[in-house]
Amino acid sequence: MKRLLDYIDDVRQRPYLTVIIGLAVSALFLALFSKIASETLYENEMHGFDSAVTSFIRYPAGQALDLFMLSVTELGSGIVMLTVTIIMLAVFMLRGWRREAIALLICLAGAGVLNQVLKVLFARSRPDLFGLVEEAGYSFPSGHSMVSFCVYGFLAYTFSRNFSSFRQRGLVFLAAGIVVALIGISRIYLGVHYPTDVLAGYVAGGTWLGFCTSWLHWREYRAERRSGR
Repeated sequence: MKRLLDYIDDVRQRPYLTVIIGLAVSALFLALFSKIASETLYENEMHGFDSAVTSFIRYPAGQALDLFMLSVTELGSGIVMLTVTIIMLAVFMLRGWRREAIALLICLAGAGVLNQVLKVLFARSRPDLFGLVEEAGYSFPSGHSMVSFCVYGFLAYTFSRNFSSFRQRGLVFLAAGIVVALIGISRIYLGVHYPTDVLAGYVAGGTWLGFCTSWLHWREYRAERRSGR
């Protein structure tokens, strides 16, 4: 474990390496998104997966769980995402994290625009299942899942860089992961997305998040070179 932590710290001290790693992760997510889109929308191989996962998630349905999922899904709504971003931008600027603030803004704006482009491009109709909430627009990929993955993921990544303890970093990512997972599950439970929409949202979000973290490290790398370090 110590050797792993030492290796991670060594990579963190070399921004150009984190740029390469971030772009590689982004490319991997992009390839995975392409495969999901192909098998879901063109080859029709994911219908059984969608049905099985939806049935599993809906199995314990009840009034109390309905209310819980309605509350959870708001954590990925546009207004909450914008509010969280504005608050975090203020925190970043107060702490002098100017590059992080710009990257967060790019992360949110880019995720929102990219999601709308993908929705129009694939034009998948929403499921007509339970009618717990009404949603307009296309279904693939899930906007709640994609944008929350980007924003909460970027925040977890940014704050984790300030912890020296592996356990503390892990807890930050775990908390963000639980929130993002629950948001995706709530979209399936409420019947406004297929499981493949949510999965594609996460993967598309990972693609954009990898790009944004790479951009952040590239700016840090350039700043170090200009300062002669």
